[in-house]
Amino acid sequence: MNGHKCNQLRMTNDELESSFLDNSLVSAFRRVISEHLLEKCF
Repeated sequence: MNGHKCNQLRMTNDELESSFLDNSLVSAFRRVISEHLLEKCF
């Protein structure tokens, strides 16, 4: 179950990255969030 949720989060991160590629603030924010979420996944 956790693995599936992690895959969904990764897809969401990819979508955000392509949407806000030019916004470094959002990029940094997203990176912190994804690192925090991946910590919980594994």
